[in-house]
Amino acid sequence: MKKYGVLFFLLSLFACGKHPADLLRTGQAPIYNFPLYISSGDGTGTIWKYDKEANREAFVTGLNDPRGIAIDKFQNMYVAETGNSRVIKINLNSKAITVMADGLLDPRAVAVDSFGDVYVNQEGPTALNIMRVKDRKIINTYTAKPTAVAFGVNDIMLVGLFESAKVLWGGANSSPSDTVQEPVTITIDVNGRAFVAEGTATNAKVYRYHQAEPSGKTVVADGLAGVTGIAVDTVGNIYIAEPGNSRIALVTFKNEFFNWTNINVPQGMAFTPY
Repeated sequence: MKKYGVLFFLLSLFACGKHPADLLRTGQAPIYNFPLYISSGDGTGTIWKYDKEANREAFVTGLNDPRGIAIDKFQNMYVAETGNSRVIKINLNSKAITVMADGLLDPRAVAVDSFGDVYVNQEGPTALNIMRVKDRKIINTYTAKPTAVAFGVNDIMLVGLFESAKVLWGGANSSPSDTVQEPVTITIDVNGRAFVAEGTATNAKVYRYHQAEPSGKTVVADGLAGVTGIAVDTVGNIYIAEPGNSRIALVTFKNEFFNWTNINVPQGMAFTPY
């Protein structure tokens, strides 16, 4: 009887129009898959939309230096529009744009937690911090540029500090950390594992870590040129924005390395969560 009760409960949720993604809460990671969105720094202000065959179309154009992008489970994209010193929201269906916060100081990275709250970095020079967008609350302040931010399982905040060559598991200055040269981007896969990329112009690396602490460090790609974004699909393939080689590189789940597609000055990347 208990099994039937659980089944009835789940069916009732779907009958009420609920989607599995709506039920995600702290401790769970969303499932990421195509389409893949990539912001470009080529001067056109374009965010490209890619399918799994690397075919692309312009999702939006005319933005002012779009950098980091993140997508929530309600089909909204958030963009750090650095050239306009703001964070904008773009509905994936209507493409309607809403300004979420403006007057920011060099915003470049955005992240969304499991409840849909949006966070943005400020790289100063008079503000080096992570801010929650909805109320402009400063979550943490640093002495180095917080160039990367992401949320792992249990909503643990991961922050990369550029000049300090450090990644923090927890977001606070006293959090457990590991050394990474020029940590410029962090992403989380469906299993909650953290991927951190170096932004060095030559021999940049991408590392994979365990879920909630700086352990299990593994190099999954090296010899890269100035990585700016990472995205991991449902299968475990890793897509790497590599502007130094004007391409998106692909490391398959079998650890094979390919040139997935060419693109001029790729910046932020984000799969769609479901």
